[in-house]
Amino acid sequence: MRDMVPELINSLRLPEHYPHPVDEIEVIETHISWLLLTGDYAYKIKKPVNFGFLDFTTLEQRRYCCDEELRLNQRLAPDIYEAVIPISGSEADPRLGDDSAPIEYAVRMRQFESGKRLDQLLQQHRFEAQWIDLLAAQIADFHQRIPMVAQDSPWGEAETISAVVFDNYSHLTEKLDNPADIELLERLEAHTRSEFERLRPTLAARKQAGHIRECHGDLHLGNITLFHGELRLFDCIEFNLQFRWIDTICDLAFLLMDLEANKQFRWANRCLNRYLELTGDYESLELLNFYKAYRSMVRAKVAMLGEHPDLETFRHYLNLTAHYCQEHKPFLLLMHGVSGTGKSYLSERLFEAMGAIRIRSDVERKRIYREASRREELDLYGPDMNLRTFNRALDATSSMLRAGISVVVDATFIRLRTRTLYRQLAEKEGVPVRIISCHCDQNLIEARLKRRTEEGLDPSDADVTVMKRQLELLHPLTEEEQLLTLEVDTRDDEAIEQLLAQLRGHNLISD
Repeated sequence: MRDMVPELINSLRLPEHYPHPVDEIEVIETHISWLLLTGDYAYKIKKPVNFGFLDFTTLEQRRYCCDEELRLNQRLAPDIYEAVIPISGSEADPRLGDDSAPIEYAVRMRQFESGKRLDQLLQQHRFEAQWIDLLAAQIADFHQRIPMVAQDSPWGEAETISAVVFDNYSHLTEKLDNPADIELLERLEAHTRSEFERLRPTLAARKQAGHIRECHGDLHLGNITLFHGELRLFDCIEFNLQFRWIDTICDLAFLLMDLEANKQFRWANRCLNRYLELTGDYESLELLNFYKAYRSMVRAKVAMLGEHPDLETFRHYLNLTAHYCQEHKPFLLLMHGVSGTGKSYLSERLFEAMGAIRIRSDVERKRIYREASRREELDLYGPDMNLRTFNRALDATSSMLRAGISVVVDATFIRLRTRTLYRQLAEKEGVPVRIISCHCDQNLIEARLKRRTEEGLDPSDADVTVMKRQLELLHPLTEEEQLLTLEVDTRDDEAIEQLLAQLRGHNLISD
């Protein structure tokens, strides 16, 4: 079969073998498949190869993986992946769509325009910032609706994760002759082993909580394209369960790492923030750098495969892995001010500038309300919901700070006790804390709230009545708190820029 497949591919270069009009045909070969581009349609035929992590050596295995490729990719790109097509006849005279005596199978896809993949658009400086939020929303929705792994499955177990993570380090030193490369590689492997042991309980808890799911598995910029003006995620892992049944944060980590490998740290952070706001999965952040390092090492190892290793690319990803293995000193910012003072707008500027994670009380309040079994008994802004929201935000902030992640907490912080508990948390974790106190003209506050209510697009339902109640409950900042406070008038863009300059002066953000 191995010798006959190229004859089949050569035959399929001829337009008369297709059941639709074809002007010209382009053949693209990868290490595991052939892709035939015919104009309106693309046909993917799998090679009869066995690389250990995939096995396409029999016709039945190839048919099964074609079916899986179709099923998995229709979850995210149903308008691209159309059908599995049997090919009967002979290698010299194939008949597409004839299931009488199949000699091969192909996945038929709608052909999308060349040069529209996001990795290509990024290189061409045509990448649009709005795509980041759209991607985060697509991935968050996808991760929340795909199946969870069975608890008795090996997928998501620590030993299974260990096998794929440390396979990236195996045999690499045999290909290296630079002592500095070898020393760094060995140091990173030792650090990763130490981190893996530390994270064992978290890995187990993630599976128990249902975060091991049937993910995309290969979620990077090269597998995202524009199709009819919309983003489509394609080319899921169909050939290996171990690579597909993974933690959702491991799935996302590939995209974040790929953005950062292309020096788009702000976009990666924005994507992560939006994803977390939609999913509420802040607990995943303890594993994020571990999985980013794993994804980076996949790229590093691939760069060294074959007869002509790419040392420059290898070192690029090795250094990126080293970045993920470093300890980063976190900090805590507390937004302060009644509803309508511009805290959320400013907090977005801050988390993007600082590479921090923002947690919004308004978002968490709504999430808690949606999760409640008896919503009708809850007052969205009553004391019980206030307490639940406070506890969730505090717990999430605590876990992020312990994981070395900087946090911007977007809440009113009008009560002294609330501010005190967060300051005590910062002291306990040994991280710097600042209060960002937002204010502006009262008429502007009321105008903002009225406009926000009319538009109905903001997570907050706080209106002028809620704001006035907050003013009655507001506890002024103490003298001790004022020493930690940076004031900003949110009607003035120049004042916001001055605040960012002050934070740079405190070494909390970089240019």
